[in-house]
Amino acid sequence: MPLTLLLACGPSKLEKELTEQNATLSGRVTSLQGELSQATSAKEAVEASLAAALDTLARAEADRDTAAANVTDLQDRVTGLEARLGEAQGRVDAALAQVASVNAQLGQANAERDQAGADLAAANAERDAVNAQLNEAIAGRTQATAQLEEARAQSEAAQARLEALESGQGAAAGDAAGAVAAAPVAFLQAARDEASAAMAEVADLRAELDHERGELADLRVLSDAADREVAELRVARDDLTRQLTSVMEERDAIVVELEAARAAASEARTAAESASAASAEGASREGAATEAASAEEARMSLDIVMQQRDEVVTALTATQADLAAAVSERDEVATALSATQANLAASVAERDEVATALSAAQADLAATVSERDGLAAQAAELASERDGLAAERDEAASQRDQLAAQRDGLVAERDEAVEELGRLRATVDASQALRSDLQQRLGATSLDLDSARARAADLTRELESLSDERTQLEQVSEERQAELARIRSELQEAQQQVATLTGARGIYTVQPLDSLSSIATFFYRQGSQWPRVLEANAHLIDDPNLIFPGMVLIVPQL
Repeated sequence: MPLTLLLACGPSKLEKELTEQNATLSGRVTSLQGELSQATSAKEAVEASLAAALDTLARAEADRDTAAANVTDLQDRVTGLEARLGEAQGRVDAALAQVASVNAQLGQANAERDQAGADLAAANAERDAVNAQLNEAIAGRTQATAQLEEARAQSEAAQARLEALESGQGAAAGDAAGAVAAAPVAFLQAARDEASAAMAEVADLRAELDHERGELADLRVLSDAADREVAELRVARDDLTRQLTSVMEERDAIVVELEAARAAASEARTAAESASAASAEGASREGAATEAASAEEARMSLDIVMQQRDEVVTALTATQADLAAAVSERDEVATALSATQANLAASVAERDEVATALSAAQADLAATVSERDGLAAQAAELASERDGLAAERDEAASQRDQLAAQRDGLVAERDEAVEELGRLRATVDASQALRSDLQQRLGATSLDLDSARARAADLTRELESLSDERTQLEQVSEERQAELARIRSELQEAQQQVATLTGARGIYTVQPLDSLSSIATFFYRQGSQWPRVLEANAHLIDDPNLIFPGMVLIVPQL
């Protein structure tokens, strides 16, 4: 009855005000929902940006800490590498200095070796000169030996003539002739002995010369036995000196004997002259003329013998002079040979010392060269290590620069992030303030939503009742139709308000043969989504199978 009266009298003032308030509230709810949606989106964007900024800031700080640690590590490595490089450079410099010292010692050793070689060459030259002088002395001795051989031949010829004279003398020469002949024979025997002594001396000189030649050959062949050969030469020289003294003593004796022979010859000549005079004054015997002739022949033979003796004495004197000259030359040669041997011994000793020093220097040189090669290898290894360390240092410096650049970039990004964080915090503060305002508004809107849902439920029930009533009546009055249209309109407005407040996709009026699955298929292309539609319209639908045409449903967002 009251509803009939309202329909008959038209909408009251209160209903109009309610309708206007509902419209205003619907607009406000729609506006608030849009603002809330924007605020929510802005809040989510701000929160996402804040989370990203915080994550970026955390990563930046972690990268900064990592970069700082890497920079510190790299600085430590660079410091260590520079220290190792300094040590390697010091070792290389020490090795180079040692190599330079070794090279200087090697140069000095080479100079000493060259000097020793020059001294040895000079000693060899002196030895060759002494050998030449010795060869000249030997040639002189050979010539003296030839002269001695010639004197020997002359002596043998004189001896043959003397033997011929001795065999030609007669027994009738008398006692005076025998006495006269005996003196030349004695003289000739003395001359023969002197010649034999000279030949013996010549033989001794030859033997000595051969000995000296042998010693010289031994000296040439065995230079290491120079001292022993010098000692032997000195002994030989003493022997020769003694022999020379003996020969000179014999020569003096021969001279004395020669003077005696000369005196005897003078006495014999005087006796012969006296005998000749006595034969001329008186011939007491018959053979005086024969004796005088024999005496004259003896005198002539004696003169010949004396002449031959003088020749032999002259040759012997010349031979003795040559022998003295040869002995003097021998002494000079022996002196020169002694000096040469002394020099040779000194040279040999110096050569041995130089050879020993050279061997030691060569050993030191080999050790030095080996050490130099080792040092060169170590220097090369140290240089390679230094280059590697320098490369690592350069790489570390490059990495340090890159990390410094990254650090600067991260610091700049951090500063930007801090600024952005400040802005985001301001935005968040504003959003929180806006959210608080929206929550306050949403609280009021929730009340409006509840009332709108309740009103939509009432209008739906009223619409269902009118729809059932129209179905039962064949003819519906115009008032009922107008009321039905009004209810449908108010239902659409109420559902639209609910859809706006809940952020739904929109509203839909149920058509004949519709079902929740067909509506879900129409809007979502999936009929299985009908529970979402049921959930959004739970304030209207008690049974999902009991929906009717004209019913206004809210279509939610997926």
